[in-house]
Amino acid sequence: MPAPTETPTVPSSEAAAETPRAARSPVAWRPTDEPTLGTGLRSGWRDLSVRVRLAMGAALVLALALMTAGLWQEAAEPPSDSDVRAEAVAARTAWAAARRQAPTALQPGPDGGFVGAGTLEPGDAETGAGRYVDFLSVEPSDSSRFSVVVTSAAFRPDVSVLTPEGERLGASLLLGTDERAEVVGLRGPGRFEITVTSAEPGRTGAYEVVTTTRAVRDTLTFSDPLRADTLGAGTPRAGRYEAAYALLAEPDRPVILEVVSPAFRPRLTLLGPAGEIRQQRTLERGAAGDSLYGVVLRFHPGWDLPYTLLVSSDARGQTGPFAMELRTVDARDITPSDRVLSGTLGQESWLRDGRYVDAYRFRVRANEETVLAVQSNDFAPAFRLWREETRGAEEVLSELNRAERARIEVTPDDLEPGLYVLEVTSAEGAEGGVYPGGDYTLRVESRVPVDLFGPADPDDPDSPRGWTAPVRASASGTTEDGETFAFDVSGVSVTYPGGDRTMIQVRISVRSVDYTGPWAPWRRFASQSTLMDMDGRSYRPSPGLSAGTGVLAEPGATRQGRLVFLADGVRTDIRRLVLAAPLGGGRTVPLRLDLPR
Repeated sequence: MPAPTETPTVPSSEAAAETPRAARSPVAWRPTDEPTLGTGLRSGWRDLSVRVRLAMGAALVLALALMTAGLWQEAAEPPSDSDVRAEAVAARTAWAAARRQAPTALQPGPDGGFVGAGTLEPGDAETGAGRYVDFLSVEPSDSSRFSVVVTSAAFRPDVSVLTPEGERLGASLLLGTDERAEVVGLRGPGRFEITVTSAEPGRTGAYEVVTTTRAVRDTLTFSDPLRADTLGAGTPRAGRYEAAYALLAEPDRPVILEVVSPAFRPRLTLLGPAGEIRQQRTLERGAAGDSLYGVVLRFHPGWDLPYTLLVSSDARGQTGPFAMELRTVDARDITPSDRVLSGTLGQESWLRDGRYVDAYRFRVRANEETVLAVQSNDFAPAFRLWREETRGAEEVLSELNRAERARIEVTPDDLEPGLYVLEVTSAEGAEGGVYPGGDYTLRVESRVPVDLFGPADPDDPDSPRGWTAPVRASASGTTEDGETFAFDVSGVSVTYPGGDRTMIQVRISVRSVDYTGPWAPWRRFASQSTLMDMDGRSYRPSPGLSAGTGVLAEPGATRQGRLVFLADGVRTDIRRLVLAAPLGGGRTVPLRLDLPR
């Protein structure tokens, strides 16, 4: 058995020389039993023969030469445009993924919410439709309800929010405008991820994001008095301060909202179920010198739900007090009579198609004739007549006064019984922002018809029968003031209502030869008329059954109507009548009426 090999003893000086520097530090160094990679490679290289070492060196030189040639060739041939675009898309995708994983957090704002800002620009993530996208987040700590509002003066924004429960909510159509988008109905706590983009592809520019906890807005109703408020609270939206209100309106009941301010020019935005309302509303702007600015919004609501009204300023950043008033534009209910009504087209009127409009509602009863008369010396009048239907209206008569006369009259004989709306407007539209208007007079009168032909008692064939016939008579006269009028009778009818009375109706027209001014009320004209027959029997006038047209007179203007007279008893032997038409001041004009019997 061979003796064990002795391990040579290394002198202390040599051992100290071979001991690593770290072993001499105050901390003990304990090398592991496994050799390091560098030690293994050096040991393996020493074990190779010289020939193998030379072969491996040649292979390494060849590989370096090939790599150098490839790099030179690649540098000599620049990448194609498609390669560049592909690399750019890959870079943006990677950047978008990074942004999505680490969105920009909104910061606490001055009014208790959170605020943030950003810019849509090339280099951002893009949707398949070519819209740039930014990613933000907000993490409220309580369970309060809040909304996320994005505003921009550079593009029409769009926004969606991913809730902590994984539900994605889009912007509300009710609250969208050209400058704002809002996601409502959010409730914390938790982390909400916000995606901001534009409504149109390729749009860029700065935007702001805010959260608001004002879930319930102040409500505007028709019964409210004049309301005062101040613009300037909270965070500006697209550079403008904003006050929001819920507007309660009834369907098909037009409203007028007026906002005035001494500090800024008001700007109104009305939002409905499909976003900003642009069609069923009109805006008029005005100013009283340099001290008061106003805007009038006329709106015809079509939905039975609250609308949203946003009050801001025309110029960005302006603040100050303002006042507003909401009122309705209701059709005025009237009863057809010979009474003359007066009105004014102007600030309190509805506005449609560049024309002011006043509306009147009246009822047409069965077997009645209706007379409409509109006159004005301030503008050329026009009117439209509508028959009300369920949730709408049907136009039955329209006159735009194309001849631009100062008077319109119509006597429709075919109006069916029902409720009608008469709209008084102007024949001409606005020019240079000025709407025609002024004072006008209106008369809506119903004529009670009388059975002219049938017997007084249909069950009694011997009862007296009425008749009608064309009867012609003309005369003229001059008043004590020198005005001349011409009278023309065109027909007479005799009836026996109830079988115990006699009724005579005279169709008459009165023409002004040289007079300009108001016509006397038809009831007065009828009450001052007298009728007698050749036997000396008189017939008392009935102003209530008499009716006629005409409000304002001018040379050549003619008014038409009927005069009704009554007498007790049945008179069948009438051969000739004499009508005394009044001129005023006790003067009359006699007209002899020969009856064809």
